[in-house]
Amino acid sequence: MLRVEEPSRSVKAQVSKAESGSDSLACFCLVQFARAIVLGSLAYAAWRNGAMQSDTLLHLSVALGLALFISLIAQPKNSDVTPIPRVLFYVSLAWILYAAIQMMPIPWGGSLFFHGPIDAHETFVAPAAAELSSAISRLSDAVLPEIVPRATVALDESRRALVPFLIGLAYAFLTWRLFQTSQSRRVLLWALVANCTLLSMWGILQRAGGSVDILPGMEHQVSSLPFSSFVYKNAGAAAILPGAAAAVLLLALKRVTTRSHYRYTRSESWLTPYRVTLILCFTVIVTGIGVSLSRGAWAAALVSCVIIAMAHRPSVSKKMISIAVAVPVCFLTISWIAQDVNDSVQQRVSDLSLDVISTDSRWEHWKDGLQTAKAHFPSGSGLGTYGYATLPFQDQTHPTWYREAHNQFLEIVTESGIIGLSLLAILMFWFVKTCFGALRSERSGNTVAWALFGIAIFCFATVQSLADFVLTIPSNLFLYAILVSVVAGELMSHRAASSHSLVKRPHEHSTSTTGFAQFKSHLIRWRGRYSWTIASAACLMWAVLIGTDQVLTRSVTDETKITELEDSARPESTEDVLQRLDQAIAANPYSALLYERRAAWRILQYRCNLVDEATQRDQPIDWNATEPLNILNFIAAVPEAYRAALLNEFVSVKRLREPLVATMKDLRQSLELNPLRPTIHFRATTIASITGMQMNSWLDRSARLSNNDVDKLFRNGFVAYIERDDVRMVDQWTRSLSIDHRHLETIFKLAQTRLTPIQIAQELALPTRPDLLIRLAQPTMSLDGTDGPSADPDSLIDPDLAHQLIDQLNHASEVPDDLRYSVLAQFSEALSDKPSAANYWKKAVAAKPRLAKYRIRYTETLLSLGRYQEAVDQAILGRKLHPQENRFDRLTDAARMGITKQQ
Repeated sequence: MLRVEEPSRSVKAQVSKAESGSDSLACFCLVQFARAIVLGSLAYAAWRNGAMQSDTLLHLSVALGLALFISLIAQPKNSDVTPIPRVLFYVSLAWILYAAIQMMPIPWGGSLFFHGPIDAHETFVAPAAAELSSAISRLSDAVLPEIVPRATVALDESRRALVPFLIGLAYAFLTWRLFQTSQSRRVLLWALVANCTLLSMWGILQRAGGSVDILPGMEHQVSSLPFSSFVYKNAGAAAILPGAAAAVLLLALKRVTTRSHYRYTRSESWLTPYRVTLILCFTVIVTGIGVSLSRGAWAAALVSCVIIAMAHRPSVSKKMISIAVAVPVCFLTISWIAQDVNDSVQQRVSDLSLDVISTDSRWEHWKDGLQTAKAHFPSGSGLGTYGYATLPFQDQTHPTWYREAHNQFLEIVTESGIIGLSLLAILMFWFVKTCFGALRSERSGNTVAWALFGIAIFCFATVQSLADFVLTIPSNLFLYAILVSVVAGELMSHRAASSHSLVKRPHEHSTSTTGFAQFKSHLIRWRGRYSWTIASAACLMWAVLIGTDQVLTRSVTDETKITELEDSARPESTEDVLQRLDQAIAANPYSALLYERRAAWRILQYRCNLVDEATQRDQPIDWNATEPLNILNFIAAVPEAYRAALLNEFVSVKRLREPLVATMKDLRQSLELNPLRPTIHFRATTIASITGMQMNSWLDRSARLSNNDVDKLFRNGFVAYIERDDVRMVDQWTRSLSIDHRHLETIFKLAQTRLTPIQIAQELALPTRPDLLIRLAQPTMSLDGTDGPSADPDSLIDPDLAHQLIDQLNHASEVPDDLRYSVLAQFSEALSDKPSAANYWKKAVAAKPRLAKYRIRYTETLLSLGRYQEAVDQAILGRKLHPQENRFDRLTDAARMGITKQQ
């Protein structure tokens, strides 16, 4: 009997096999595309200034969302996956969840745990909001609700800081999902090595050429030393440091593979293209680490090498030692060839001395950070709020604002409290246990190599985090999230495979047991495959929403900057800008900056209406006279009896009251979102007199939050000057001058109208610019000289006042010796006492022998006294120390001519 069905079944089987092959090829291509997105986005983040901008983070969120979608549909449902590093993802989700809780209003009964944010609310929000509400009720019928405190001191900063962690979780999950095979992981390592090599090459060229451009044509606009595509040199060094470890790991994996394949014991050749390429990349990366001038990266590399050598001595072969010796030799050779690089490295190496480290500015900032962490313990101040949270605790003036702690652990304790510190400790303990556990087991050469690589990564992150904030840079956070995920996945897969091989399978199972086991297997597979996919997708969606808000905020604030208010300001343009700000706030109501910017434009609207109202009354006023500080100065000059009537004129009509009410509402809303922005309090200070608020309370808060901004300190002092508060005026101006001297001329001119020369010397000159003491005794001199004022014997000078100032200078212990002697020499010259001047210049040169201007002045004084031989000696020595200074040549010739005439 013929069976005609068999051919059809055979054809059907072949078709099914062909379709299966086609599906497998499509899935393979999709997986490769998703991997390319992950690796390409990581490189994009590194080359885009470490993904510090909000638009870069938005692009990364969208790209990873696409990669996540592709990975979901590409991998077969029955594909075997490596064990998921659950601890990593559980800790990451807990971190994100706690950050989200901090952004919510403090619940009833949470005042004890969140006492830090509540104290900040009661100090900076509650009294300020009460004053604003009272002023608003006087000028309008508006009734405003009470502001509820949140568990973060700056909501807008917490939302901004959360985005990198959301993206980092997605990176870690996609790395586990897409790079599960040994081959794919090696591709990831090669991509890392290639990107770090390119970053190092650009950084080396940057140092050798003396360029400070982030990228060719992209100017560096931050007051820090960049490296490669990163604004901060330490961040750039941290980005390339794992590349060196990845190159060594690839060499080790190749060595293990070769030996296991050919099974011979003699030493294999290292001169293969594969190994030569990796060694060259390793050399370039190590050279880049050297020229990065990052002391933290140098220390991290040294510590990792020591710990790895102690943890696994058999792995340190003679060839590895040879490479370790050859690389520094190559680095020193390149540094010697590039003279600029050599000088920079030598200078940076000298910064490793204990004297330099002991005077590092980080110590003072860490004191402020510890006080802040203590004040906000145990809840923390909120993710991303360290910079603002420390402002109320900065009693001393600092030239820069530390938005980060330069100590990752201190920053975590300050922002996330005991919860964040516990989560970090759990993650660190789990990762170290995983790496050292795999190292002790020594199952295979691959396992040992990956474990040592994990230890190196752990050392890099830990050591650099002790004195910097490199992991706060988004691209570095993504890089280390990927590396932790891939190392944990590799080591856990080896452990799972070993455990699986040791399990004895029973020959017989009951039906119920088999069914339960299948159900449990499906449940575990669903939980591993879909639950983390859903969590990662939710994080990316949240990152996209916040990123969109941040991009909009940045765009609008760039468009609405008030750089200079000219006479040509028109109400029409003001209305257009306010409409744009209204739309932006409607789209992103969580930005304190947007509300503050709209308040500034509301004040501009008030000024336009004030000018128009005065014109209608036939009392035209100048545009500059309507500036709030000028109005404040004008009101202060009016006698007290007429002041109340004058203030009523500034709010006499509705068109004047409405902009002021809108301004105060915006300031109140901005206070709710970030009460520690000093500009909010200062802006309220400028309109306090017009609106009937207490100016002193606003000025107190503004002064407390402004100890690292020279302009804010000067403006605070100017308001105190207007209000005749001399104590606060001197305090704020002294702090301003201790940072920078850009307001020096204005401060001294105003101070001379209020203080005596002796008071100015005591309060302003001696703490900041003792070289200006002679200016007080010689009023005709200018303060614009780059080397400080030089005394002119023919100028008028009060001898009695000069001697009083000299006496004060001699008793001022805070003045450096070289500066003291130089000022005393100038006083002696002004008093026509040349021998004393020469003696003081000699002491100044002895205190600072490498400062050219002291030696030049000393030589000139010797020439005027006819001591030509001493002048020749000083000029020759100065020429040797400063070959670029041409004045020493002229002084040498003049001294020799004097000697010739004497002979």
